[in-house]
Parts: sequence; structure tokens; C-alpha cells
Amino acid sequence: MANTSTGNASIDKELTALRDDLSALKEDLAGLAASVGGVAAAGGRAAYDRVKDQAAKTRDQATRAAAAVGEEIEARPLTSVAIAFGAGFLLGKLLERR
Repeated sequence: MANTSTGNASIDKELTALRDDLSALKEDLAGLAASVGGVAAAGGRAAYDRVKDQAAKTRDQATRAAAAVGEEIEARPLTSVAIAFGAGFLLGKLLERR
């Protein structure tokens, strides 16, 4: 009977160690998940900020380009009308062939 109680004590000891190991693993996995989530969130914020900055730069460039075109049209209205007419004529001919 002593062997049986010694065997049960050994099994209980192993089960307790296994439970402790599983508990530690669970805590480690929770910490890892939190870390990965934090890294992903930071990466997402950084990507969003880069896209937002690039969109602002592109918007500024488009505004400047539109202003430059407007100034060019004001400076040379007849040339602008002739260019617009020529471009429209050319586009019409290209689309007519299809």
C-alpha cells in the first residue's frame, strides 16, 4: 500500500507541475498576444500617418498645379483656347475610329 500512496503522490506532484506549467504558458501566450497587438496597432498607426501625409502632399501639389494652369490660361487665353480645341479635335478623331 505504501507503493500505491507513493505512486499517487508522484502522480499528484506531476499533475501539479503540469498545471503550473500550463498556467505559466497561458500567461506567456496572453503577454505575447498583447505585444503582437501593440506592435500591429503601432504599425497600423504609422502606415495611416504616412498615407495621410502623402495625401496632404498630393492635394497640395494638385492645388498648385491647378493654380498654375489657371494662371497660364489667364496669361494666354487665345493660346489656351486653341490648345483646348486641338486636344478636343484630336480626341474626337481618335474616338471616331473605334
